[in-house]
Amino acid sequence: MDQELSFKVALSEGWRVTKSRFPLMLAYLGTLLALGVVRFVIEKPIDSTALKVILGLGFQVLNWFLTFNALGVSIKLIDGKEVAYADFWRPQSNFWFYVLATLLYGFIIAGGTLLLIVPGIIFGLMFMFYGYVMVEKSLGPIEALKESKRLTRGVKWDLFLFSLIAIGLNILGVMALLVGVLATMAVTYLALAHLYRQRTRALESISAA
Repeated sequence: MDQELSFKVALSEGWRVTKSRFPLMLAYLGTLLALGVVRFVIEKPIDSTALKVILGLGFQVLNWFLTFNALGVSIKLIDGKEVAYADFWRPQSNFWFYVLATLLYGFIIAGGTLLLIVPGIIFGLMFMFYGYVMVEKSLGPIEALKESKRLTRGVKWDLFLFSLIAIGLNILGVMALLVGVLATMAVTYLALAHLYRQRTRALESISAA
C-alpha cells in the first residue's frame, strides 16, 4: 500500500491543466477574491459586533460552498472531464456534511497543535483528502476522515514535502505579483488533486491484484 507519490507528475499535470483551463481557474480564484472584497466593503461601516459575526458566518459558508465544488471540479479536470464555471455553483446534497467535516478537521488539527504542534501537522496530513472523498464518494464526515486516513497511510512524509513545495511556489508567485500567484495557486491546487488521484488509483490497483 505504501507507494511514493510523484510530485513531478502532479505538478506537471497541474501546470498542463492550468494552461489549458486558466480562464476557468482565474474565474474561480477571482470569485474568491471578489467575495473577500465585498465582505470587507459591507462589514467596514457596521458597528454591531453581532451583525458582523452573522455576516462573517454567511460569507464563510459561501466560501465553503465554492471550495467544496472546486474540489469536484479539480478532480474532473485531472480526470480529463469537461467542466464549466457553473459547476462551482452547483448544489451538492452532502454540502452540510462537508461543513461538519471541515469543522471537525479544524478541531482535530487545533487539538493536535496544542499537543506540541507536531501532532497537529500529522493529523492535518492524515485527513487532508477528506473533502475529495466526500465530493467523489458522498461519504459522511467520519467515514470520509477514515478514508482519508487510509489514502494517506505511508505517504504523509511525501505530502508534507509537497506542502513545502506548494508554499515555496506560491511565495514565488507572490513575488511575481497577482497573475503569478493566481497561476501558482491554480497549479498547486490541481497538483494536490492529482496526488489524491494517484492514491486512489494505487489502492485500486492493489485491491485488484
